Amino acid sequence: MVSTKAHSLDIRTARWNHPDLIDTRDTPYGRITVRSLLSQVSVFENDALCFETEGTSAEEFVHLAALQHPDPESVLILGGGAEGLINELQKYAPRRIDYVELNGAMLDMVLQHLPSVTVQSMSADNVRTIIEDPRRFLESAGLYDLILVAMPEPMSGQTNRFYTREFFERCAKKLNAGGVLAFRLKSAENLWTPQLRQRTAGIYQALKTAFAHITVLPGVTNIFAASNSPLPSGPDPLISRLRHRAISARLIIPEYIHYLYTNDRFARIHNILENEKVITNSDNHPICYQYALMIWLSKFYPVIAFVVLKPVTGNGLGFLLISGLTGLIIAAVFIVVRGSDSLRRALIVAMAGFIGMVMETVLILHYQTKSGVLYRDIGLLLTAFMVGLALGAWTVERWMSRFSGSGDRGRAADYHVKSHGKGTVHRRMGAWLLIGFSVLILVVVIDIKTGIRTGIFSIASMLAVTGFFVAGIFAHTSLHGIADQRRVVSALYSADLIGGCIGSLVGALFMIPIFGLSITSGLMIVLTLLCMIIITGGR
Repeated sequence: MVSTKAHSLDIRTARWNHPDLIDTRDTPYGRITVRSLLSQVSVFENDALCFETEGTSAEEFVHLAALQHPDPESVLILGGGAEGLINELQKYAPRRIDYVELNGAMLDMVLQHLPSVTVQSMSADNVRTIIEDPRRFLESAGLYDLILVAMPEPMSGQTNRFYTREFFERCAKKLNAGGVLAFRLKSAENLWTPQLRQRTAGIYQALKTAFAHITVLPGVTNIFAASNSPLPSGPDPLISRLRHRAISARLIIPEYIHYLYTNDRFARIHNILENEKVITNSDNHPICYQYALMIWLSKFYPVIAFVVLKPVTGNGLGFLLISGLTGLIIAAVFIVVRGSDSLRRALIVAMAGFIGMVMETVLILHYQTKSGVLYRDIGLLLTAFMVGLALGAWTVERWMSRFSGSGDRGRAADYHVKSHGKGTVHRRMGAWLLIGFSVLILVVVIDIKTGIRTGIFSIASMLAVTGFFVAGIFAHTSLHGIADQRRVVSALYSADLIGGCIGSLVGALFMIPIFGLSITSGLMIVLTLLCMIIITGGR
């Protein structure tokens, strides 16, 4: 009864943004909302439009992709089946259609409101619906003549993973001889901003690593077709196949196909994508985040549309200059603060908070890239990090008490005897915490490079250990050489919050998009080693 009332309240509040709402629900991958106005049904995921049932996007994508192949008998659709793609594909009478849907809860919900023709096409004898992560399904899938990638745009870790080098290479292995892969990206017909050019070129370069032949059909939404066999270079083969199959469509007619291949945008897009200098979009280097953010911000601040932010690789002169300059600045700051005990402590704690938040972001993004599920598991992952924080603070405090004797007086006396062996033990304990943190980050780098450990247990464990070291460094810094911890804990806690805040912003919005996951993690190792110099060289 309580659940029913809660759902009713949820529906009422959702109608503030969706007046024509008929259903809304939380799923493991996001919040799904369905609206209906007259005969049009619109589906939203996290308040972003996924598709609507009265447009021509489904027929445009399906026909411009399927006509690239002379006779697609086996077809794989990754997402988008509820949009009407299967209904359009049935016009080619394929022998087999495998439809893989990531979000089964969304499909069950949406099917209740879709037009009957769409529902009937999905239940045909030649259609098999699989509820599974598309990337995981490809690991054991058979071979296909045509693969349609109808996943949302690469705006997050969950969706970017379907536009990376690794994903395209996996798709190429699942195509028969002459097979075609197709996907779509929203664009602009006439003017491409620098971010739009680089975002599209980064995905295009990823596609080139797996396919020898690529055709890009221009429009408000660009259609990408790729194959390791030659694709039609002009409209005539597609028009001939369209007429031979007697396909009836509202938008895809011979005149429209001829227009797509002969207008000046067709050749210009190819030149732009071939000549644009950009980093290849990959799991380890998800450059689409940077461009997606800039494209979104440019809608509110138009001047941003013409700002060019160039990614940095780990082997270029730009990276060496930036790294060297950053290292000199940080080293100078460290030298200055070494003369002040309070500043030295605050800087160490702030850097621990910074490194911890950056590594937490790296691990969560790495998990989302490999598994595709974050909306459901984010609570567990964050809990693991906080459990590590609690254990780290408790463990280090116990260790410090053990080496300092029992009671506050004994601890205070031992901390003030700098020449005593116990003071050296305490300093070494801080150094070993930072060394352990560096080793953990090195393990993360190896994991990112190899992808060996990407399950929920392994990522949660690494998050817990990350939290352990962050809190351990905080506890050590607030206890070592301090008679009364209450005198310094407020300032150190503020430093920790400031460092964590900067780390979450700089890591997610700047370092990861520009440097990539592994290089960002490598830079964190450098910071931990610099912190170790401060701890071992302190008074």
